[in-house]
Amino acid sequence: MYKKTLLSALVAAAMTGAAVSYVYAEDATGSQEQEVVEQDVDQGVEQEVTDTDGARKFDDPQRLEDTLIGWQEEKVTQAEEDLKDAEDALANAPDDATEDELKALQEAVDDAQAEKDEAVANLDEEKEKLPEQISELSEEQLFALNRSLNNATNNGLIVDLNSEYMQELLDGDYNKQQINSLTKALEEEAKFDKLSDKFTDKYELTGNEKFLDKADMMTSKGEWKKDKFLAKIDKFDRSDVEVEQQDKAKKTARNNAKSTVRDVSKNSARKEAKRAAKNEAKKIAKEKSRENARNKQKSNNGKKKT
Repeated sequence: MYKKTLLSALVAAAMTGAAVSYVYAEDATGSQEQEVVEQDVDQGVEQEVTDTDGARKFDDPQRLEDTLIGWQEEKVTQAEEDLKDAEDALANAPDDATEDELKALQEAVDDAQAEKDEAVANLDEEKEKLPEQISELSEEQLFALNRSLNNATNNGLIVDLNSEYMQELLDGDYNKQQINSLTKALEEEAKFDKLSDKFTDKYELTGNEKFLDKADMMTSKGEWKKDKFLAKIDKFDRSDVEVEQQDKAKKTARNNAKSTVRDVSKNSARKEAKRAAKNEAKKIAKEKSRENARNKQKSNNGKKKT
């Protein structure tokens, strides 16, 4: 993730003077990661999910609470590890470290401390809100949430399904398709954040900044995928019958509008033709009137001379 990437970059930059050279060779894991990114096939929101926790079914509210709270606790653990890494980097700074390098290391410690404090505060807030929100879910919503989150838990992802998203789910009375879209969005974000962290770790190992670029790319990719699936929530806000009926109504309205435009265009053309004809007739009449007047004048002049 970006904050972890930035912290790692600060620590690594400050320790450049004492860095050890490494020769990097792409391993099988790295190749697999890149393959995941290159393929990135969208197979839809609906997925087949196997319940590996036979003792705790998808309709168990405690299962959902433990899952969501557990992810918040893992965030605190990660924040604590990041803080320890930053503190160790500062404590082990080389004797010839410059003032700017030491300042960067201290800023990394301060940032990590702030991240930890925020994670702890969020955990306390989620422990207070989530149980009550889960108790308000319908049976269908509870089952859909537990089922759709099963893949993420099995794959070791940390999905940020917090109380804010849960409140939106309750306020919007999300159906199964909407819940699947929400959890898929957050799962994609978590998946690419995990890839981003791996590239950041490789940067810390090698000092090669290309891995920072890849880490940022993974984060951006995750955000794009997240937005893509969040946008589908509104799409599933109506039943399939309603969607079909409204789509037909829209199509009929478009056809009627096109027909009206054609009719108006034809009528306008006819009116314009009539207007042009009248104008031409008036023009001819005026010319004829002028010609008659000139002939009459000539005739009168002839009579006077006689």
